[in-house]
Amino acid sequence: MNSIKPLIAVLKSKLTVPVFTDVIPETQVLPAVAVTNISNASNRVLEGSKVSNVYVYRVTAAADTTVSLESVLEELENLDNTSNNDFQRIFAQLVLREPRQPQEPVSRAFYDITLYPR
Repeated sequence: MNSIKPLIAVLKSKLTVPVFTDVIPETQVLPAVAVTNISNASNRVLEGSKVSNVYVYRVTAAADTTVSLESVLEELENLDNTSNNDFQRIFAQLVLREPRQPQEPVSRAFYDITLYPR
């Protein structure tokens, strides 16, 4: 199963910000998110066979204000422990929220989304 397309569809339906794969274009007005695959069902097997299909994606959220970033993080948190026709479970977890210095124009946070396909 290629889980990126169904995940993008879920994110576009649940988030109020633009969704991109891999990177947010430099010219994009913020806030926005980018999704990258960081693990899939065929890796991390040292011995034997994998018994479940699990895909992990990293969502990078970027915003020009802290309030905007918090809004995106709340929307991502609402995905946790949900399901749909493509996924029997969606697990969402905040990994890191980068501290923002006063001179930095962008706030960023990283969310991992683990998908359990049907």
